[in-house]
Amino acid sequence: MVMLDRGWGYLCDKSKPERKEALYQYAVNYVEPVLENYPELKGKVYLALRKHGFFAEYDPVNHIIVPENASSRYGKHLLMSITAHEMGHLLQYEFDIEKDKQSLWTEMQATVISWERGFAKDFILSFPENCSRSTCCGEEKHGYFHCNLFFEGCCRNCSVRDMDRRAEKLEAIAREYKITDVLNVTELKEKIKKAMCG
Repeated sequence: MVMLDRGWGYLCDKSKPERKEALYQYAVNYVEPVLENYPELKGKVYLALRKHGFFAEYDPVNHIIVPENASSRYGKHLLMSITAHEMGHLLQYEFDIEKDKQSLWTEMQATVISWERGFAKDFILSFPENCSRSTCCGEEKHGYFHCNLFFEGCCRNCSVRDMDRRAEKLEAIAREYKITDVLNVTELKEKIKKAMCG
């Protein structure tokens, strides 16, 4: 599936109608809103529905592989955050950053890009939205980050105002980096921990 000037078009018309509909719903509900903050990628994003995902690929075209069960498996904030993260990878590919290997810093950089582009709040809200643990152990993971980096106690106890404040701090941290920077993972985590505790 590719975004066209007049909407989304299918590259493979042989797909089953329910698969086309699932991909269309994901595109409308998550890709289109995220693309508003990634204008340089408009018209360049292809989508594919597969058994396993999420992945961003650049060969043969920039595309995101979406898992078949995305809507039933993940909450809306996590889906927005994941989509923004994968768009971060597509930007990395545009800048020719680490195309040949996946590394921890490039994964974290894709998340930092998503924060800078306005999706820090979705990232922060994805922790309480998707945590099903009865008691907090600080081990809920989203992307390459554990919740204990962002919260001193249980994230479900945070107010809306507190979540907004945390998201603003993440956006401020993200603005300190350029896409061409090689992230120091330890330094980034220390900055986040310090900001979240202050």
